[in-house]
Amino acid sequence: MTPRITPQSHTCSAQSDLHPLVLTLIRDCPSRAEALRAAHTAQQPPPNQEDVIFKSGYTIFSATFGTSPSAHNARGHALEAAFRPLLAQALDLLETLPSVRGSDDRDAAQHILRTYVTIHWTLGARAAAMARYNAP
Repeated sequence: MTPRITPQSHTCSAQSDLHPLVLTLIRDCPSRAEALRAAHTAQQPPPNQEDVIFKSGYTIFSATFGTSPSAHNARGHALEAAFRPLLAQALDLLETLPSVRGSDDRDAAQHILRTYVTIHWTLGARAAAMARYNAP
């Protein structure tokens, strides 16, 4: 069973245990309503639900990472090296997110959709990395 991390599922105390960059993803991710509005504007199908995107990120990261090193420190470094580019891409999308999210600009709408999906996918990949890191 894949764990779930979404903006709606976090309590204040649970969030304090997360890395500040992960908190930024959770806090600044476009909402489902914004993503649906953006899909309509961009004339795209609605994106999958957050949990479906999250599970996809978890599954794909798990399948593509390969064998984890047995030494805990080496495992952590390998997982971080694999996860860091995903985090960087999600943060880059957030940094360039249109300031007016309700506009009728099709390019802005596509950017919002891409950001929404990438963030939830990245959160799933992070959960997979953490599960591997904490595995015996």
